[in-house]
Amino acid sequence: MSANHDPELDDVLQDADLRRIVAVLTSAETPEPPLDDAYRTGLRRQLMQEAWAMSEGRYSLWRRAFGPRGFAWAGAAAGLVLIASVVVWTALQPTGGFNTVVIQSPVDGKSSVSLQQPILVSFNQPMDHQTTQGATQITPATTVTYSWDQNSRTLAVQPASGNLAPNTQYQVTIGPGARTQAGQPLATPQTITFVTQPPAPPTPSPTARPTPSANALGEKQLTGLNGASSPSLQWSADSSSIYYVDGKGALVVVPAKGGAVTVIAPDGASAPSLSPSGDRLAYIRGGKIEVLTFASGKSDEVSATPAPTLVGWSKDGLVWAAVDGIYTQGANGPKQLAALPTTGTPAVLSIAPDAAHVIYRQDKNLFLLNIASAKSTQLGQAGAGFIAWSPGGAYLLYSTNDATVVSDADGVTQSTIPSGEASWSTQDAILLGGDTALYQVRSDGTGGTQVSSGTYHSPVWAPNGSSFAFVRGNALWVAVAPALPP
Repeated sequence: MSANHDPELDDVLQDADLRRIVAVLTSAETPEPPLDDAYRTGLRRQLMQEAWAMSEGRYSLWRRAFGPRGFAWAGAAAGLVLIASVVVWTALQPTGGFNTVVIQSPVDGKSSVSLQQPILVSFNQPMDHQTTQGATQITPATTVTYSWDQNSRTLAVQPASGNLAPNTQYQVTIGPGARTQAGQPLATPQTITFVTQPPAPPTPSPTARPTPSANALGEKQLTGLNGASSPSLQWSADSSSIYYVDGKGALVVVPAKGGAVTVIAPDGASAPSLSPSGDRLAYIRGGKIEVLTFASGKSDEVSATPAPTLVGWSKDGLVWAAVDGIYTQGANGPKQLAALPTTGTPAVLSIAPDAAHVIYRQDKNLFLLNIASAKSTQLGQAGAGFIAWSPGGAYLLYSTNDATVVSDADGVTQSTIPSGEASWSTQDAILLGGDTALYQVRSDGTGGTQVSSGTYHSPVWAPNGSSFAFVRGNALWVAVAPALPP
């Protein structure tokens, strides 16, 4: 073997023509002295580059794929695929992965937490109920009950007394005894800390006044109700007329000053609702929505599926409730704005005046649903009842066992007022009716006074605050508004 033989050139120069050229070059006699090593190295590099260039057209596909450059590109592509796979896999893992149990709570670190709500504790994986409840400690010591969501990832801790203590710092600690359903223990104790809201001001006792006569309030009977106990009273926008549904299902309007009634729909009507501008009246009849336009006197039918159970208005148009959610009119038919829970038997009770929220009952519990976020907040404890909205829909009233709660649209208690059938005026006065008396109070609980003695059911303020309607003895009555509370 020649001392100048280079095995690497043999690997590259597999073409017969190339080998012949190399043979000619190597056999040629060199008149000059032998080349130095640096020159030989440079020449060798040049020959290899020319060899690759000459063979590129003939063997381009295979040599590009399996040559050094091809292998480099293949390696880079494989690396990118591997990195992308790791990123996607990591993003899909729950917080903390499956090797670490992570605990979170919406009240952790918060202050002014509502007293009438459970403490929700969320886990990143399904938990064993018995060991988790046994490892839960609450400071200060509180007797509680536990409930879980269907995925066993959210634990609701509810004080047995019904409410949390006001102006109190609570710490809920989940100890290492808690285990996942797969048997994974909690590595270290995890604690949730929050502070509850200050106590609500005491409910003022209404100030008794001499009982005014019926003439003092200008009480007047307008019409009979044909046996309706909840006639769905609705004032016109200009406070001149009252719409209601009588005991036979007829939708009727009567002048507030008295006069003949006008039948809009003879039977099967429910849930009347005036548009924000007061120019249209929507109601449900025969499983469909009818919309009466006052200017033309014409009623139009709106296709609504699933069948509507309640109807209201937003600034953009009709909104209605069905068994599975809240809907509006879309470009191609009904459009769902928010879904109702799929468990239990939720039933929508009321749509806010601005249609931003709805109230629904699920089993024995009352919930406030934010339509934009689709988030539900429980109001009070089991057995709470919805009463009324504030005129703009920013606040609401609901009943507990012993009081009426004033809440904002996030479900946070603002104040408490005496119990009663309530209506909220545009002057921030709340009427509280019942079997034996009528009271009036401010929304912050101040200024409570007794307005009159007697039966005042389902009171409803006129939009201009000048009068109110109510039910007494199976008849519709109207009265002049009392003086505003101090």
